[in-house]
Amino acid sequence: MEIGHTEVSDWLLKHYAERKRKNPAYSVRSFARGLKVSAATLSQLMSGKRPLGQDTARRLADAFMLSPQERDWLFASTVKGNPSRKKVSEEEKEHNFFSIEEEEFQLISNWQHFAILALANVEDNRAESSWISKRLGISKMEAKEAFQRLIRLNVIELVEGGFRRTHRKMTTTHDVPSAAIRKYHFSNLDLAKKSLETHSVENRDFTSVTLAFNREDMKEAKKMIKSFRRRFWNRMEGKNCEEAYMLAIQFFPLNRNNEKKG
Repeated sequence: MEIGHTEVSDWLLKHYAERKRKNPAYSVRSFARGLKVSAATLSQLMSGKRPLGQDTARRLADAFMLSPQERDWLFASTVKGNPSRKKVSEEEKEHNFFSIEEEEFQLISNWQHFAILALANVEDNRAESSWISKRLGISKMEAKEAFQRLIRLNVIELVEGGFRRTHRKMTTTHDVPSAAIRKYHFSNLDLAKKSLETHSVENRDFTSVTLAFNREDMKEAKKMIKSFRRRFWNRMEGKNCEEAYMLAIQFFPLNRNNEKKG
């Protein structure tokens, strides 16, 4: 693969996507093991959140058997040089879910990625950053970067000017501490607060219930909520979809059009 002026993160994502296409079970952890770097380090490099160090550059150069010219490019991208910017359960199989690992989730933990996945079900969607930007109220650059990352990770694919998901639904780990998942939920709470300010009551639903509860029933409560979410998802995400919505359990559109508040 030619690397030219490609960013290190893009270069790694392309290599990962190629291997993932050949083997859908291939994971970031498998990729890291082959490159002899930690999964956490590789995940941060692929997401552009960590600069490339010289020791890691040497490991990558050896693992990819880079030519002298390619090694020069890679080492020029280091901090010292020129920094560059599970197994699926039976229930998940039954509901056509794709389980995403923690390291992969870190790469798409911003809400925009999942909103774009939802837009994949909108009729006549367009694989254009300007269209995505307008529908979600984000910048064209944010739309472009998120869209390209989803393509590189083989989560969406282009089709006839539009795009679609390669898997119907994704799920993450359950009841496991995760900084990426916490970050995702925090961003969802921010979106919910903004929805109260921008969307009319006809286009959102915020409900809550306060009750006396026995903590020993938490496992059963989570099971009931999970069951409701999936039944809701299966029933509501069908044909003739128009907008990306989020159920948290606040239910509101993921656009930022100014509307009269209710």
